[in-house]
Amino acid sequence: MFISPKPVTIIKNPYAKRLRVFLILLILPTLLTACADPPPKPAPDPVRIHLKWRHQAQFAGFYLAREHGLYDAENLDVSFIEGGPGTDKVGALMSGQVDFAVLAPEDILLNAHAKNHPVAIAAIYRRSALMFVSLADSGITRPGDFPGKTIAIGEAEDAAREFGVQFLAMMKKLDIDTDQVRIAPYDASYASLLNREVQVSPAYLTGGVIRLRQQGHRLNLIWPGDYDIHGYSDVLAVRADDIHRHPDIILRFLRASLQGWRRVLSHPGDALQSTLKYAAASDIETQKAMLRAQVPLVHTGEDQIGWMNRNMWETTIGHMRDSGLLTLEIDSLDRIFTMTFLQQVYGDRKR
Repeated sequence: MFISPKPVTIIKNPYAKRLRVFLILLILPTLLTACADPPPKPAPDPVRIHLKWRHQAQFAGFYLAREHGLYDAENLDVSFIEGGPGTDKVGALMSGQVDFAVLAPEDILLNAHAKNHPVAIAAIYRRSALMFVSLADSGITRPGDFPGKTIAIGEAEDAAREFGVQFLAMMKKLDIDTDQVRIAPYDASYASLLNREVQVSPAYLTGGVIRLRQQGHRLNLIWPGDYDIHGYSDVLAVRADDIHRHPDIILRFLRASLQGWRRVLSHPGDALQSTLKYAAASDIETQKAMLRAQVPLVHTGEDQIGWMNRNMWETTIGHMRDSGLLTLEIDSLDRIFTMTFLQQVYGDRKR
């Protein structure tokens, strides 16, 4: 017998419509936000850095950071100001013409009491590239051979300061009487050395030593570091007031630059190609040699790339006082260097 099903009674929820409206209103803003265009990226911050010398592999880490988009990733538009004879790197930094400068430690110390004085935020060359060189057949192989000889370390402005400080520190360390040494003007062409008017000349391992060897000259190299005379060479500096005014830009620039220098060490081919985009009429073999020579200066095996310590700065201050170049008292090392940004890049890790 067929039994008809009972009719189902559908009870309408009087709140269902209102619930649907509520859910739509709840979701709608999210849908509208998802469909909207993303906010425009802010314009990159312009940054100018004054190099210590003309374009060459000495600054490869900065070039590589720009060419490989490391500065772009930090939203920075970086331009380079070339150094060279007659350029005032320190003045350009302190006057605000540039935001960063690659300086010698002596530049930092001699201007420690100036308005808007430079402050080091990282040491790119953590060992000095300065050598004292003699011709191989001269018989001059150590500082003890300097008495009675003529050494070209004077009258060359910035270079003479660095040369003189390390020369005097080395002679004092070894208790050698400097009155027995004749001082002559420094000759960047090394003609006075080659024609034997002087017997010893300063030369950078990353520069003059390479050129002289490429010309076929055999050299004796006397490195102050072998006599426990150490110091930083290329340091990256900012104006003191910018540390408080633009800390974010400083941190972003330093972070990208140090990444660039790490890549120089791990990818020398990339470093060479980046350098050749800036070094006018550059000799590829010279730039290759410079890249090789600077590796142990940048990466010493101690701490992190760029890292600084108080002892090295205190030692340099002592050398400059002994040389007579530094006469004013520096009441605080905070006036000459800061670890604030290196610690933010690396944390508190030193290695």
